[in-house]
Amino acid sequence: YCDLDMTGTISSKEFQEGWKFIQDEMVQKTVEEMGVGSGTMIVVCTALGLTMLGLVTFIYLGIVMWNTQSDFTAIMSSFLITGVGNLTTKVRKASAAEGEDADPNALVAGIIGNDGDEVDGN
Repeated sequence: YCDLDMTGTISSKEFQEGWKFIQDEMVQKTVEEMGVGSGTMIVVCTALGLTMLGLVTFIYLGIVMWNTQSDFTAIMSSFLITGVGNLTTKVRKASAAEGEDADPNALVAGIIGNDGDEVDGN
């Protein structure tokens, strides 16, 4: 790798270039083993860019709708709030109390620390 001019000896410049080549190869191999190849980096950067674009758009639309008063703005504001609410509902995870087989009495008993008996007023 290092003796590029085939003289049988390695000059300082050839050694430095060879060392840089070995370092680059080691870094590339380590990055690929970690699963952070160029394809993954492109996907992550694209997702991050789209997220930032969505955030800036959301803030811009919010400011425009706050400062403008018309029927169209009121309708668009309602759609924006509804859309963000639906997106938030779909993204978040449901709690234990929201499941189909959730037992509210057991959840309350777990919170107040008793076996579910009714509390006496006395």
